[in-house]
Amino acid sequence: MRPLVEVIRMQSYGDDGTFGVVRINGEMMCLSLEPPWRSNQVGMSCIPEGQYIAKRYESEKFGYETFQLIDVPYRIGIEFHVGNTVDDTGGCILLGSYLARFGGRKGVARSQRAFDHFMTVLGTTAKILVDVKRFF
Repeated sequence: MRPLVEVIRMQSYGDDGTFGVVRINGEMMCLSLEPPWRSNQVGMSCIPEGQYIAKRYESEKFGYETFQLIDVPYRIGIEFHVGNTVDDTGGCILLGSYLARFGGRKGVARSQRAFDHFMTVLGTTAKILVDVKRFF
């Protein structure tokens, strides 16, 4: 059985981004930050809600191992990665430990720590099931 990674969007799609929580097999791991919903536009929008398979791979952009979602409608290169504000997302899913402000913008802090924990919990798993949904 593949681990189930849930990205549960907790806050409406505002200019500071789409905030949520990440659970792995029902256990809270960290927070998430994605761009606001902008009709699934490449690099500017969060991805559509739904279930996706993500494969472990070496990110050329970031130079570290992560998971990349596959078969996202009209999108490629959607990764879990490190960053603090919506400006860092590039359309991907950022991981963070807590909410904070960065130059007046809401974001997620201690991102590297959250990302490292996420990858450690997933161990050597090659594929995961990612369920992206709203809390309400």
